[in-house]
Amino acid sequence: MNYISSVDVSGHPAKFTVTSADRTRPLSIQINVDGPSQVRLGRRDTDEGIEFTYIVLLEGEYFLSVVYADRIHIAGSPFRTRFTSRLPIVVPLS
Repeated sequence: MNYISSVDVSGHPAKFTVTSADRTRPLSIQINVDGPSQVRLGRRDTDEGIEFTYIVLLEGEYFLSVVYADRIHIAGSPFRTRFTSRLPIVVPLS
């Protein structure tokens, strides 16, 4: 199981980009997010690949599957990520 990130914040967007070495064909990618709440998912084509943005509504552990050609998981999929309800506190060093 691979981590996308260590901790994200529920109610705030998290994003990742899927790229392909073969730029001659369009990417046929499906995303599935399983966890304790519904997920709002957005998709945007960029010069680098396909950027996915997702927002979860409740804290907890989520599993993100990235599949192409209707059945093949990309390397490392499904990914595990954890969401918390609080923003991290950053204290600047003097």
